[in-house]
Amino acid sequence: TGVLVRMYSGHSRWITSACFHPNGREVATCAHDGTIKLWSIPLCVMKKEMQCNGIPMLGVFFWGGVERLFSYGESIGIGWDVKSGGQLFAIDASGSGISRALPAMDGEHLYVCGRNSHV
Repeated sequence: TGVLVRMYSGHSRWITSACFHPNGREVATCAHDGTIKLWSIPLCVMKKEMQCNGIPMLGVFFWGGVERLFSYGESIGIGWDVKSGGQLFAIDASGSGISRALPAMDGEHLYVCGRNSHV
């Protein structure tokens, strides 16, 4: 309809990606401010913030069910536990860079595409 229904404010730099949680009641966003934020859609409030040490993030998506989130920037990919907000693992891609990442169909693995023409 072209009518603004909700606006979420909290990132200090431009938002680069957003994705809906499978439950349909939350949305995750990432931004160039180096943060991942989890928002409650019905309440229109931020529920959780995950810090990426100031590294600009380019993409974010839920993966492997409802309790895991993956974010990536040019030099790092980070797996997150949604419930605790804690970091599960990090992929150092400072040598090759990350241009895109996506979940595999099996729900367990990830495809990480590098700027060096490798997946």
